[in-house]
Amino acid sequence: MKKKRFFQIFLLVISIFLFSACSFDAPRIITTEVKRLYIIDSNENLRERLSVFVLYTDKNGRNDYASMKIKENTSDFIWTADRENSSFFLSSANNDTELWTGSNKFVYPGQRFPEGMYTITIEDLAGETAKIDCSLVKAPDILTAPFSFSLQDNLWKLTLKDEGSNFLTASLIFLGADRQPLAVQSLSLIQKGDNTGDIQEAKKLYSDSRYVQCLIENENRTIAFISPPQTLYP
Repeated sequence: MKKKRFFQIFLLVISIFLFSACSFDAPRIITTEVKRLYIIDSNENLRERLSVFVLYTDKNGRNDYASMKIKENTSDFIWTADRENSSFFLSSANNDTELWTGSNKFVYPGQRFPEGMYTITIEDLAGETAKIDCSLVKAPDILTAPFSFSLQDNLWKLTLKDEGSNFLTASLIFLGADRQPLAVQSLSLIQKGDNTGDIQEAKKLYSDSRYVQCLIENENRTIAFISPPQTLYP
């Protein structure tokens, strides 16, 4: 009888241990960054994408992340980005439990994403979810590329056209050999016309980079345009 009682207690202790070892904390969304992103091709044509990133915290870290879903609340149309198709960046807290994650490759089957409310849901491997609502601003009345970007002899040149006068926040995005983003470097406020700068120090700092492209945004960072990639080592 004592042996049986001991065995039952032993199984109970093991069960509690296994339950606590396998338990997961639900992710929590801190904030979001949602914008219309217009990709400029080599012919200066525009293609619209939806860029959605969330700053979230999860005590189980990045390895517990499963997917993100974006729902357009009027039509209930849903886009999904699983872990393999999501990008991850450390937050200013610089720890692996508070991360930015998302994608800028969401495509609408029509011409442009509808203006209005969307719901963002992130899910971990245990099926725990976190949700947040956000709004998407009206699409701009810009049909052609509002700026051009080029690189020659380690000098970059950004030319802001008249139609880009409301897009004065700019960044350089450094890409690896696979053209995936590795780092982002903010530029000083730009002005209409030609803006130039040296890229040599950035090449040393981001030595794994092979390409660079330029992104300009409006003041609220709700609409952005991004240039075609330029090779750093022609």
